[in-house]
Amino acid sequence: LILHGIALVVLTLVNRKRIKPNPIERDGRIGRVGLAALGLFLALFLLLAWLFKETFLWEMPFILSFLTFMTDTWILLGNWIASPGEKRREKKAAAAAGELRTALNEQRKSAGKAPALVIGVAGSFGKTGFVQVAKQLLSEKFQVVAPDPNLVGTVYNAAGAVRQLAEGEGDIAFVEIMARHPGEIKKFKQSIPLDAAVLTSAADRSMETFLAKERMSATLMEIGDDMPEGGKLPTLTINYDDDQLRKQKLPASALRYGSYKGEGTPQHLDLWAKNLNCDLTGSTFTLTARDGQAMEMKTPLLGRFTALYAVAAAGLCQRLGMSGEEIRNALAKLAPMEGHPTLLPAGNWPERVKKATAKPWESEGELTKTPAVFRILDDPNEASLEGAKETLNLLSTYQGFRILLTRGLRGQGEQEDEFNRLLGRHAAKCVDAIVVIGKEKFSCIEDGAQRGGFAYSDLHLASDLRDAILRTERLAEEMGKCCVAILGRV
Repeated sequence: LILHGIALVVLTLVNRKRIKPNPIERDGRIGRVGLAALGLFLALFLLLAWLFKETFLWEMPFILSFLTFMTDTWILLGNWIASPGEKRREKKAAAAAGELRTALNEQRKSAGKAPALVIGVAGSFGKTGFVQVAKQLLSEKFQVVAPDPNLVGTVYNAAGAVRQLAEGEGDIAFVEIMARHPGEIKKFKQSIPLDAAVLTSAADRSMETFLAKERMSATLMEIGDDMPEGGKLPTLTINYDDDQLRKQKLPASALRYGSYKGEGTPQHLDLWAKNLNCDLTGSTFTLTARDGQAMEMKTPLLGRFTALYAVAAAGLCQRLGMSGEEIRNALAKLAPMEGHPTLLPAGNWPERVKKATAKPWESEGELTKTPAVFRILDDPNEASLEGAKETLNLLSTYQGFRILLTRGLRGQGEQEDEFNRLLGRHAAKCVDAIVVIGKEKFSCIEDGAQRGGFAYSDLHLASDLRDAILRTERLAEEMGKCCVAILGRV
């Protein structure tokens, strides 16, 4: 036990900068690390079996228990063993992508075409949402390559997007960049050079590695450093509605986008959504530029954040030669995005809720179909307090009884309890009833809601998802016209 404790501390310190949870989950590295850890486990098991061969059958339960107890050590050792190979793999992929891209641009130049563009996207949240909106808009005129939302964040996967360009599958590639430590974005750009960059947000994320907001913001701003000047696109397109990003020093050719409700021209924005209005039917705004151009826009996508993604994407479209009418038509037919708020047709609970229940859905009539007046606003994303607040703001526009159904925000680090209190406090202003699944986050949400003036009688603690569904349906039957926001994983 003493040796195990010492080994665990030493390996944790050694691996601090090598363990990167997001990339490790997304490009198969977790499997290779696990394979290395399993190899170590089996090697030591065989060694102990040989050393204690005389009494092995008697001691095997102890040996297996001991080795299993040290699982965390095997994983850390496996990560340490796999790291050199992972670095070589990323370097090889980046070098191959660079060679392919050079050859591609020469080929396009000889054919009279513009060079292919690689646009990097960084931010605490909103990267995938922006890429999905930008891809739909730009696809009206260009071939756009974007990685699978489940396979983003690493140099290796970004190199795959560049490879698709080189194989003639696109004109523009978007690559998402994740960072949990200072310097990671800079290192990423050394492997995959960018033609332009987009920065969507700088919220309180990964504070366990950044330690301070200033370090986190400075790391995100690395995406705009040393960018090539003189191209069609701004070197950095940055969300200037974000309080943290407004404090940062910008490159001269940056495009600052955001929203504005006042009169006249805002001095801090270059492109903005004027009079932005978001409700459960979508968003409307006037896309306004500093040169005075203004166009009325409407999109079926829900929420202020998605509207801001549309503003940023529209700015790129304008720079690449798309007309205002082309942008307006593309915005009007944007398809719903996975992982973002969606207003479902009345009649049934979403499939993800049905699948999460332990028993068959219609077992003995225990769970019923939702009545026609029962609408559901489904938001499976629980990545940020900001996104949760925006979903509640949307729900608050509903003309009828409003219910929040949630397990609470999870995966938020040391601030998780405080974020759930803030969630409860904001919900108190937006909904008429709150149904919380499980006791884990109920006390925090209850505390926040009551501080916001919410009546305790309108707070409901459900033992599990089925109980929450039944409580919600009973409330809907009592209150009539009703909308339920399902927030986060259930």
